[in-house]
Amino acid sequence: MPPDDGSRTTTERGSMIQHYEAIAASSRRMLDAARAGDWDAVGQEEDRCRALISTLKRSHPEAAVASAARRQRMALLRAMLADDAEIRELSEPWLKQLEALLAGRSAA
Repeated sequence: MPPDDGSRTTTERGSMIQHYEAIAASSRRMLDAARAGDWDAVGQEEDRCRALISTLKRSHPEAAVASAARRQRMALLRAMLADDAEIRELSEPWLKQLEALLAGRSAA
């Protein structure tokens, strides 16, 4: 990523960070739903998260950011990756149950 050349305004950088914060909040809600076993809510939040990411890509393609904003963005990305890892861990038993259920139906 090129260094921040000052061409982006503070408002644009703040808006980009707000997008990352919204995605991180959606990721956290998805994790909370997974912890509660509410897989419908996980799916709904996943759709919301996907839409937020799409908006971010359109609004801030390859944005250069100041080092403070870069650190904040990296912290948000790390939190989202941790949420995603835990969601995957929580969903594996559910997926195994679904596989067993489907295998039982196909054997019948």
